[in-house]
Amino acid sequence: MTLLSEVERPLALFTQGLSNRIPIFHSTEQQRSIRSSDLCELYLPTEFDYFDESSSNQDAYRWLVMQQLGFRRYDTLSFSIGVARSLIDYLALQPMPAMHRLQDLELFYQHFALPELASYVFYVLEETRTANLIVSEFPGASRLRHHYRNYRENTRTVHDQSPLGDLMDLEFALLRPDQVPSSYQDLVSPIFEKHATVYSSAQATVNCYQAFCAHLLADRASVSGDELEEMVELPTLQRAARLEEWQEELHDTDSQLLAMSFDEDLETKQTTADDAVDGSIREADVDLKQERDQLKRRIDMEKSHLSAYDRQQIVGSPQFRYDEWDYLNQRWRKAWCSVYEIRENPVQQESANELLGCIQPLIPAVRKRFEQLKPVGMRRVPRSLDGEDLDINAIVEARADRHAGLTPTEHVYVRVEKKQRDVAACLLVDLSASTDDPIVQPDPRRMSEDEEDPFDDPYLHGAINFDPDQAEAETPRKIIDVQKESVLLLATALENLGDLYSVYGFSGYGHDRVEVHVAKEFNESLNRQAINAIAAMKPLRSTRMGPAIRHATHKLLATGSALKVLLVISDGFPQDSDYGPDRSDHEYGIQDSAKAIQEAHEKGIQLFCITVDVSGHDYLRRMCRDEQYWVIEDTEELPDALQFAYRRLTS
Repeated sequence: MTLLSEVERPLALFTQGLSNRIPIFHSTEQQRSIRSSDLCELYLPTEFDYFDESSSNQDAYRWLVMQQLGFRRYDTLSFSIGVARSLIDYLALQPMPAMHRLQDLELFYQHFALPELASYVFYVLEETRTANLIVSEFPGASRLRHHYRNYRENTRTVHDQSPLGDLMDLEFALLRPDQVPSSYQDLVSPIFEKHATVYSSAQATVNCYQAFCAHLLADRASVSGDELEEMVELPTLQRAARLEEWQEELHDTDSQLLAMSFDEDLETKQTTADDAVDGSIREADVDLKQERDQLKRRIDMEKSHLSAYDRQQIVGSPQFRYDEWDYLNQRWRKAWCSVYEIRENPVQQESANELLGCIQPLIPAVRKRFEQLKPVGMRRVPRSLDGEDLDINAIVEARADRHAGLTPTEHVYVRVEKKQRDVAACLLVDLSASTDDPIVQPDPRRMSEDEEDPFDDPYLHGAINFDPDQAEAETPRKIIDVQKESVLLLATALENLGDLYSVYGFSGYGHDRVEVHVAKEFNESLNRQAINAIAAMKPLRSTRMGPAIRHATHKLLATGSALKVLLVISDGFPQDSDYGPDRSDHEYGIQDSAKAIQEAHEKGIQLFCITVDVSGHDYLRRMCRDEQYWVIEDTEELPDALQFAYRRLTS
């Protein structure tokens, strides 16, 4: 085994000899992305133990160094999205991503529905292009490449016949150009041309990405018309709730059968030889088993229907994969969770008008609260090339330099600049089924549960409505209603303040389908479409909080803002159908969510959780620090709590 720490010194000298720059080494797993930095940062594995000889392991390290230096030497890091769009028709036809302060390579990936897939394909192709150029310029490097190629080929994993398996097979085939599958030869041919550039790799990325997506759509399981007709008979949310009830009923039935089996064994042991049972199963036992088998068949059919419907819903939605923390085994489950970004375009709705009507009287007061967060006054920048005033200190130094025979500086002015906020905030709203619960309003007439109201006789004072034409009582407000009002009220204030912000809702359907519903992105204004999308938010399924926080963190980091804020609004603890081995045990979800919060903090995200669950202290104190959460007992306090938290985090 050869450790990076053992060869770091000779590798540093090797790097300086090639690039004339002092390297910074980072210990990491296999590098599968291209990072742009002004520093000479190299990402290498902590150890290399494939070869028996240490010299061969060191050769593999040297090749990895040359490979990453090649990205700088052969203009990978000089990639321009403007040039790429002018050369590649596919990119020119796509709208320019309005992402804040992203590097050009990241903007390139955002032209695709699956950015991470595009990043992976581009890396594989650009790695091959630069490797060919390295060997052409430094023939001695062919030996290093040979060692590393042997290692990669002999440690490859056998993949199935899925499109992803084909794509990963292409990566290994590119190690030997003459072995590229015939179906991909024309797609990757641009990188093998004599004067191939980074834009050749970009064109080949478009070719391979389109072929991969076509293969994926061809392999996608189709759903028959009869199945679709049956699936729309009942709203999806009701079918999902019914499925959970059946699963609980199945669990109870299994428990009863287990208890009956135990009782039968006990009776058999206690019965004497003269009174021995005949071994027949009781009729009740048989009926219960038949009921259990029938229930299980119903559950399997319902799962199949919901699964088919789910596949239809997420077709074309961008997919992201995130790790999940398995606290039971103290390890990461790599790329375990699939997060789908769902962007719906709701039309004008009456609910949006009602929502605006609810918050309209409160908007002036909220905006007034946030006025004090606006930058006030100007910032004086001394030693400027031009400006409104002279910088006396700079003038004195310039005169002194002139007397000393030195060239005086021309930066002798003071420039006045307006202060600006550089804040990006993400409002992450829990859309679990429990947000459909009504808000219970206490009866103000009762001092206690035991105290009787002398005027509580329904036959007195016209308490009973005998007029059939009189309007019915208003529909009780629900938790989701208050959440939407709070978010839209805060959004109006942020729109006036000028901060970047987004509004997402999240719901869990198992580890392979976590939905993030996008109501408003960072680069969008609070237009009618965004308001309609917020109003269209509705209770969905479960609260798989960990991957939702990780996705929000990913989106916040892409903004490049100096201050990044994540506000999580929830009504209960993290839970989902497979969020741990036992659904009734919430510890797994709590631990994974705590890890996600810790990751966000380490990446510079200011996170704050607000819950309307009165028992929130029990789990939130184990997920985050005391100053990172707030439990409110009255749901109607949510708007004030949300505004207070934002002002505290960004002031």
